[in-house]
Amino acid sequence: MMGLLRKYLFLAGCLACLTDSGLARDNRIAFERITSSNGLLQNDIIATVQDSTGFLWFATHNGLCRYDGYDFVYFKNRYDSSNTIGSNVLLSMACDHEGHIWIGTKDGLDCYDPRFDRFINFRDSLEASGERMPNYRVAAIYVGNDGIVWFSVNNRLYAYRGDRQFDFNVIRNKKGRPQPSYIFDICEAPFGQLYVATNRGVYLYNPKTGASNLFFLPSSVQDGASDKLNVLYADISGGQLLAGGDAGLFRLGRDGTYSGEIDYEGTPVRRVSAVCRDSRRRLWIGTEDNGLYLLEKNSL
Repeated sequence: MMGLLRKYLFLAGCLACLTDSGLARDNRIAFERITSSNGLLQNDIIATVQDSTGFLWFATHNGLCRYDGYDFVYFKNRYDSSNTIGSNVLLSMACDHEGHIWIGTKDGLDCYDPRFDRFINFRDSLEASGERMPNYRVAAIYVGNDGIVWFSVNNRLYAYRGDRQFDFNVIRNKKGRPQPSYIFDICEAPFGQLYVATNRGVYLYNPKTGASNLFFLPSSVQDGASDKLNVLYADISGGQLLAGGDAGLFRLGRDGTYSGEIDYEGTPVRRVSAVCRDSRRRLWIGTEDNGLYLLEKNSL
């Protein structure tokens, strides 16, 4: 379901671009549906990115697709080659400032280098960076403005700065409090910090000190609410953070102050799984069981 929602958001972004470019006329938008019957490896799209050359990349649970607007190129694991992607089950994806495609899989982290048309697998480097773990599922990837690649494995937040060297910190709550066990999203926070969405709320992480502090819990403002948060959207210039999860989409100030929920016609938007803003500053919100919502730029 998460992958399908991300697919809807991608299509929504494409539609917004068509509208902005003047290709849509008379308030009607024409678009083509692309499925496995005409090129995709799988209909469940887990993540999408566009690189600096214009290629679109689609991560699925059956490999990676690259699309130039006409044809697909497929990238799948081959056991007889060390230059292929480490697993076909993909979970997350991001593009860095140099055009590398970073892919999180169920077995670790991979990086595609377009200059040499090859993948670099970091599973061995991850294992060498600390004690062995039962799995290396990379559920979230974020590339900072400084080029550092941040990604998650369970409740660990890793940083990759180059030369196959990693460092990590465990996202922790105070002693005696429920501890997060899984990281679902990462995004920029003020003053070089990071917001981290977990199954136990949002944490504010300081890369300089390695400290993590609980920033927001949905159950603190909504009795009995699930504290699992799936997605973050930070409006740094506006000093606002949106945190979405099962209990809704919450508006937070820079200091973590709660300022309300996003609602549709008076009803809170629940089970939020994806959020993005288009070039017209409209907010697209994907949900797990109630479709897609569109908020105009002055609605927040």
